[in-house]
Amino acid sequence: MATSRSDTTLVQIALAIALAGCAPGPTVTSQAGPSTGPSTIAPTHSPAPATAEPAAAPTTRLDPPPDLTADPLIWFAPLPPLSIGPGRPYTGSDDFMSLFTPDADWGPSGDRIDVFKLYGEWVAYKATLPELQAVVETLRRRGIALAVEAGPLDATSTCGQGIEGFAGREEGLRIANRISAAGGRLDLIGMDEPWYYGHVYDGPRACHWSPERIAKGVVDFVGAIRTVYPDVIVGDTEAVTRDLDPDRLVAWLDAYRAVAGEPLPFVHLDLDFGRPGWPEMVAALRAAGEQRGTAVGLIVFGDPSDATDAAWFGTAAVRILAAGGADDPPEHLLFQSWQDRPDLVLPAVGAETWTWFISRYSTDPSSLGELLPPPNLATGVGARASASLSGEGPGRAVDGDPGTGWNAGTSPPAWIEIDLGRGQTIGLVRLRVQQHPAGRTDHRLLGRGPGTSGEWVELARFREVTEDPQSLEWRPAAPREGIRYLRVQTVASPSWVAWREIEVYPPE
Repeated sequence: MATSRSDTTLVQIALAIALAGCAPGPTVTSQAGPSTGPSTIAPTHSPAPATAEPAAAPTTRLDPPPDLTADPLIWFAPLPPLSIGPGRPYTGSDDFMSLFTPDADWGPSGDRIDVFKLYGEWVAYKATLPELQAVVETLRRRGIALAVEAGPLDATSTCGQGIEGFAGREEGLRIANRISAAGGRLDLIGMDEPWYYGHVYDGPRACHWSPERIAKGVVDFVGAIRTVYPDVIVGDTEAVTRDLDPDRLVAWLDAYRAVAGEPLPFVHLDLDFGRPGWPEMVAALRAAGEQRGTAVGLIVFGDPSDATDAAWFGTAAVRILAAGGADDPPEHLLFQSWQDRPDLVLPAVGAETWTWFISRYSTDPSSLGELLPPPNLATGVGARASASLSGEGPGRAVDGDPGTGWNAGTSPPAWIEIDLGRGQTIGLVRLRVQQHPAGRTDHRLLGRGPGTSGEWVELARFREVTEDPQSLEWRPAAPREGIRYLRVQTVASPSWVAWREIEVYPPE
């Protein structure tokens, strides 16, 4: 069951809810932005003509505001069906709307989810009015807060066009008015990484604005949205890339407070889980947030290279447990995916679906340990390679995390070799691809026994078109005994030779 959060955060959130419309500046709370941990997907929609449902005055709800005092505060944000486009070659959960039928059974997750977050693109341009009405009514009946994510910044003629975080006030107002037209109340907005994409991002059309300028843009955005929903709580989500100095994120929290006159109530971390030592970094950010009256949340998801939904949830379980599990979870925990998994949101019982996973966490967080994959014989073993890029040595391909990887820093031919410590019986070898760009490759999987003079034997050969982050698998017809050393030799590839992870499993 949920327990009370710290007095500081509880009071801060309660005041935010009660006083949001009366404060001179914006009250802020956060949400997650779609990304690949950190997000690099540019918006795939074009603004639609303003011919959809007309704006409506916000509906006054007689039911009390939703309770946001649970610890951790659980957010649910499944990906709805959206158009396929650049950076998103999939459509989202096909059964998304089945969550909002009168007889939908969410299982235990229905009693534990505190906030349901909608994607701004779906609300603004894709959802029909009846669909939005079904969402509003279901969340109201369940006592769940309604949130959306939105990019608050307005692009200029010289920067920000087509970049995450720059959807702007016009789209924000469109979202708010569509929810109002559906009879709903917008409880929270999660900003879509305005600081990262307005300040840190260094790609095409980058703005490189100061944190203070970004904060002023956010204040203007919040003021506009509060013309429709005076009590809305607005928060932040920010990308934490593999090489980002977390002190820069803390400096953003301070800059925002200096401009807005109040802290961000919370910030959600869109984390690159390939970052070494990320649990310790998250703990340090939580401590910094507590000092500033800002709750820190974490988006949890699997890895795009996971071959099945079950494997994807296993990876997500590893990360939840590493972030504190049942004993000391982040103040907010977000169940969200912008990847091509999981495929389904329902049913909540007996299947690898979103509500099944959240129900497990809701019932007994420690039970997530049962979802962990079988022991990987290659985790932590010795590894060497023909060459390595600085900071991306061969040990990163056997560290148990597909978010990290070895990179030769060269084109083929190149190889990586692992030592299993003694002769092992092998039932499966999985190679997680790290490759840019996609194209035809040729890889040889070689093995030999414990002796130092044994000959390498070709176990498998992979000649096909591959792309990041798929997996290549070798399952021998019968368990292969007595193998101590494995070598992956790349003969041809359109990219530098690299692997996210080499996994070795015993027979089932």
